[in-house]
Amino acid sequence: MESKEIRMKKSDMIQRVNTVLVSVGCTQIEIIRKLFSSQCTYFYGAEAWKYADKSVAEFQTTWNRCVRRLLRLPNTTHRNLLPSLIGQPTALNQIYARFVKLIKNMLQGHNARIDFLTRLCLEDQRSIIGSNFHVIAQHLSIPDNCVLDNFYKLKTITAECDMISVILELIDFRNGDCFIQGFTTNEIDFIMHFVCTM
Repeated sequence: MESKEIRMKKSDMIQRVNTVLVSVGCTQIEIIRKLFSSQCTYFYGAEAWKYADKSVAEFQTTWNRCVRRLLRLPNTTHRNLLPSLIGQPTALNQIYARFVKLIKNMLQGHNARIDFLTRLCLEDQRSIIGSNFHVIAQHLSIPDNCVLDNFYKLKTITAECDMISVILELIDFRNGDCFIQGFTTNEIDFIMHFVCTM
């Protein structure tokens, strides 16, 4: 049941990206970023997923492909560049951040029973809460009990600024938003492929 919901969300994201590509075509990268964030990435209900399920990792792979398609990047573009290029954390980090925020709200609420049950589940990896917390801790390479204090890491976008700037400039040139004298479109495509995959 859970994998089915994740597959549906994955298909929905692909369909929304296709709609953006058909409707908008080539345009400024800031518009593409806003459209991807507001129209294509829909994580409602992801807090209830079991993150150890392989379909969650497949969802991240689909997100990577969608970013590459929207920005018309080579299929082999390094995935660590994608968050900075699209201007948002990876799908996994966004999903994990939503989950951690929910748990923090449950712990900081005024209901003693919810607080007690949440803490109980956090200590038991057989529960979805405990299992998910363990997966997030492994993702961040920290102990399980440090996840709440390292919540900010899930929202951080890091990549080499120089490389990102070069790729964004190449995208602008290819989209006709700027001009680089002395280079043909084929040469720009070759440079972009080299920079994105080196």
